[in-house]
Amino acid sequence: MTPRLRAVAWPTANRAYAVGEEGQMWLWRGETGLWEQDPATPLNFTGDLLGVSFDPNNASRGYAIGQAGVLLAYGKSWSQESLPPEVAGASFTSIAFAGSEAIVA
Repeated sequence: MTPRLRAVAWPTANRAYAVGEEGQMWLWRGETGLWEQDPATPLNFTGDLLGVSFDPNNASRGYAIGQAGVLLAYGKSWSQESLPPEVAGASFTSIAFAGSEAIVA
């Protein structure tokens, strides 16, 4: 099955991340020049992801966002973040950083 990817972020010259439907999370490694399924993807994750972005001042800090309140934070791996009750279940369609602050729509 060909993954339907929706967004890509390139936080460093040697790493790129792509996200998409049905939990598709991919990693490009500069040392190999190849894309692979991201080994840091949460176990059994199946959410539909629509955006991904990394802090321009800290390439090890990023977020992936999607439908039905999906907000994944990246440190050394991806993990689901809790949302405030007033936005629980919201669908996020895009993300960008303004300095070190992440902004979603």
